[in-house]
Amino acid sequence: MPAYNFKERFVAAIKRGEKNQTIRKTSKRAKVGDTAYLYTGLRTKKCRLIGIRVILSVDRVLVYRRSPGCDMIIVDGAVLSDDAASKFANDDGFGSIDEMVNFFDDLYGLPFNGYVHKFAPRGNSNVENA
Repeated sequence: MPAYNFKERFVAAIKRGEKNQTIRKTSKRAKVGDTAYLYTGLRTKKCRLIGIRVILSVDRVLVYRRSPGCDMIIVDGAVLSDDAASKFANDDGFGSIDEMVNFFDDLYGLPFNGYVHKFAPRGNSNVENA
């Protein structure tokens, strides 16, 4: 039963059911079917539960910039098309691929190797939604 901490900027999108995935450095041993607890402010006095979801998949992801204006996302070895990459960025709470790639570049540096954890949208699981 993994717990995920989210920056405040993502809370509204999670609550609206628009952000149904998260990209992390590790898989945290999360498995398909696990119940995920979504928090903001974890390990602080301002900690609050923002959602409970079921994990649908955990896949390898690579985010990098081949050249200025040429951002690439690879999920489980498959290069995402521009349209698929745009949807992927939107599903992760970003307005564009460029915004997402810049976020990961600022936070971790590029290329970023990690895992995308997808979870059932709010109201689409048999787990109580927070």
